[in-house]
Amino acid sequence: MYKVIDTILNVDRIQVKYNLTLIKLKNGIILLNGQQENEYGYIVFCENGYLIKGNDKGKTLLNVFTNKTFNIKHNYSGVTLSDKGGVYTTNSELDEILVAYKHDFYFHNFETDKVVLLIEQAVGYFAINYSENSKAIFRSNKGLASFRLFNGENEWQLTLSQYGEIRKLIGIYANTLWISVNDINDTTLCHLVLIDCENGQILKSFEHDYHFSAHGVMLSEEHKSLVSLQGQLLRSSWFFEYDLETMDIKREVEVISLKEKRLVVRSFMVNGDYIYFTANDSTQVVANCVGILNYYTLELLWYDKVSPGNLKLDPPQIAGDKLYILGAEGTLHVYKKENTM
Repeated sequence: MYKVIDTILNVDRIQVKYNLTLIKLKNGIILLNGQQENEYGYIVFCENGYLIKGNDKGKTLLNVFTNKTFNIKHNYSGVTLSDKGGVYTTNSELDEILVAYKHDFYFHNFETDKVVLLIEQAVGYFAINYSENSKAIFRSNKGLASFRLFNGENEWQLTLSQYGEIRKLIGIYANTLWISVNDINDTTLCHLVLIDCENGQILKSFEHDYHFSAHGVMLSEEHKSLVSLQGQLLRSSWFFEYDLETMDIKREVEVISLKEKRLVVRSFMVNGDYIYFTANDSTQVVANCVGILNYYTLELLWYDKVSPGNLKLDPPQIAGDKLYILGAEGTLHVYKKENTM
């Protein structure tokens, strides 16, 4: 299925997004689609189709789909950026009770160059944009809040203390925010909570035991599904699929093809008809293998033990016919597809 064609040593990080492959080496060298970047000292991929390039002369925001560029002034939250503007922080101060920094949060309107104060001296961060990038959701230790970016209006606030601690803001589909929450009383339980972005009302909630991963979960707009896939230590891996439109569960199954090979999933991504994953085998408790499942049948199509096989692997990343796996020690393993799956 896939074969190793290259290994790159001393890699700090790799990002694959928007048909671009960014590799940063530990010595600071940046490779963009295989070519060394000499003009900019750093490049960062952001959400919503943007990347930031910077050097000692300044920073540039690039829309990779339109090639429109903006000269930017602040360190913006990458998830809030759009052609309209972005959120940044000032006046950082340590909150000694929470042992975390609190900030003032501002929205910078790129079209008018005006700024709007959103929140003063708050602990948390803006986690996701919605409503055509005109609104954003703030996540704090207290819960969630929605803000209109252009005038700073706080539309709604929601505490989730009845469930527990927010684990992950998974994503928004059809104006519904899906989040996972660790149970407040039982560490083996978690909750999947669905929130109406218009008013902050809870639409539905589902309770799951340890088979469901509160962290290893994602939205697949292609399949109109929420997908969770992960194992726990030496336990087997379970696959969950929710229908994003009906908000009902479609599948809840143990992945037998993985169990037969004694593979326990650690991370995954959905790409077309396939699920790419990292896993540990019976010899390790950290990810040391990479593999592929059929999305619909959960058949194990291929897997490989990455050498050296005793170091934790980052989640898989796909670019065309290439599969990239970065090991904790900084070795990037480059695989190439050999035939059609």
